Amino acid sequence: MQQRFKKELPPTIPVVPNSFPSLEALGLSDLQRLQADDGEYRAFLDKCTFAQQLEKLKEAFDAVSERVQQECDAAIAKLDEGDGMAEFLTLKKEYDEMEAVLKAKKEKLDAISASLQGAGLARRLQDMADEANSRCSTMAEQLTDGELELKKFAKEYVPHRQLVHEREMKAKQATQGRR
Repeated sequence: MQQRFKKELPPTIPVVPNSFPSLEALGLSDLQRLQADDGEYRAFLDKCTFAQQLEKLKEAFDAVSERVQQECDAAIAKLDEGDGMAEFLTLKKEYDEMEAVLKAKKEKLDAISASLQGAGLARRLQDMADEANSRCSTMAEQLTDGELELKKFAKEYVPHRQLVHEREMKAKQATQGRR
């Protein structure tokens, strides 16, 4: 594959964040509104940095694919005129390689995108609730073992329990699916 196409593609796909503060900040009624209104849901996603990065990545892949296709079409046109067979075969090979790379990256992007919706989102929220719940259990054990002062326990435990309940409620709401 020629370097001119490789350098046009982003070197990596962005890492999926472990948490989404803008999503966690939403109340139950806001989540319900997003589930019920596709326009608001789309507008919310458009404001998310990660979603913007994914969109730019998709645009870059599409632009490179379009340029490769145009070069292949130009080579085919030359073949119709009776010359350029070697150039065509070279471009065809490049196109096939690029198409395979783009297909693999698109599948990865689609998997990431799917994990941010419906069941994937619910699973992610439940995992975050489980992590917070685990932290609560650890704090309780530390308190009973004398490793944690009562004041610090009282100060940290309640917010963590609240976080567990909020995340579980949001996960349950996401599990019910977008309407």
